[in-house]
Parts: sequence; structure tokens; C-alpha cells
Amino acid sequence: WATNRAVLVLLDGEPILRPIPGATLERVINTPALLVHDKANAKYYLAGDGQWFAAGSIQGPWSLAQNPPAAIAALSAAKTNGPAVRDDGAGPRIIVRTNPAELLMTGGLPDFRPIRGTALQYAADTDSQLFFHTTQREAYLLLSGRWFKAKSLNGPWIHVAPRDLPPDFAKIPPGSPQAVVLASVPDTPQAELALL
Repeated sequence: WATNRAVLVLLDGEPILRPIPGATLERVINTPALLVHDKANAKYYLAGDGQWFAAGSIQGPWSLAQNPPAAIAALSAAKTNGPAVRDDGAGPRIIVRTNPAELLMTGGLPDFRPIRGTALQYAADTDSQLFFHTTQREAYLLLSGRWFKAKSLNGPWIHVAPRDLPPDFAKIPPGSPQAVVLASVPDTPQAELALL
């Protein structure tokens, strides 16, 4: 869980490095991100947001690279290290994971709002399907059709079988914006239609 600007960079396992011809650079090939290792100064560089970010290790902490080495800057076709996207000049928080992960991002503490006729609240300040059950005092999150729950947004998150969801989920009003999750709630017309 992160608040405000954050970026999740996924690697398929530990970094796999391959030399870039004609340079002392190595590219991390097991990620779609443009991520390179500069052996000369023992730093990692990540292209993103029209800028370069640097860290001493793959896990970070990452910071804006004001003047990346010329060999690094030449790797990106996009304009790099131009004006920051935000007025305050702060770059995003970069989170690198070498195992499967998802990023739950809110604009601060979640802005939970009630769902009429249920003991559920939904987070209005996120693109994720995040809910809070006021009776059980647990957060529920729908990711790729799978439900997870936790006592805290910091986790640990555990998988929830759809049949073990609180009955309130089936009471989400069909015309509401939160009704998109009904296809993942058993015994609802939307779930039956999704099966078809």
C-alpha cells in the first residue's frame, strides 16, 4: 500500500544482467522497464516519467538522477531529466519487487464512503476495488478477479474464497459504480452472466 505517487517495477525473479555492447553497462532483461546497471559506479538506473532515477541497489532507495552519465542518458529515446512533472519537483516513490506483487495506491489515508444498504464502505480515492467491512473491521481488495483481505492496509493480505465473502457484497446496488465487483461475488446475476 502506498499513498500519493508510487510506481511498482516488477522483475521476474532476481535481476538477470546482460552486457550492453560497447559500454560498461548491463541491462536488466527480466523486466519490461528500462533498467540498467552501471558497473563503473555500482549504480542502477531506471528510466521513467521522462527522467532517470538512480539507486545503489535494485531495492533502492531510488532518487532522481540530476545528471546521469552520458552513456545512460543515450539509452532512452524519450526526453530525460527535463522539468519534473510535479510542481514540487518530487519524483514518484519507486518500489521494486522480484516476486509477484500488486500496488494499492490511495491519495492519502483512504477516503472510505458507505455503500447504501450494506455494512461496506468503498475507497473513493483509488482506482483499486478496495472495500472496508465495518462489522468485521477488515479491508477487502479485488485483484484480477481474486479477493484478498487484511486487518490493515499494510497487510498481511490473505486470499479469500468468493464463497467466504461477507453477504453484504451481494447487496451492493447493481446501479452503483461499485457494482463492477458483482461479477466476482457468487450467487449474483452478474457472476452468473460472467460464467456464461
